[in-house]
Amino acid sequence: MKNAQEKVRTAFSNVKVSAQAVQEAKSAELETAYNNLETAIRNVPDTATLQQASQAISPQVAEVERAEAQMEAGLNCP
Repeated sequence: MKNAQEKVRTAFSNVKVSAQAVQEAKSAELETAYNNLETAIRNVPDTATLQQASQAISPQVAEVERAEAQMEAGLNCP
């Protein structure tokens, strides 16, 4: 019985470590997406119109939204 209990304990510990690694990866994805957006915003020329600026950063905004949604899904946020 104690041997089985130890196997369950080890398996549960492995699951917790894996879950933490997944969460850290999602957090890193969100941070990377945010950094990419910051860079894109800095690279928008001062002479750009609002429409041009919006078009220039649109892919990075979508990337942040996707990464945020994936992170929220992993956290079971409403």
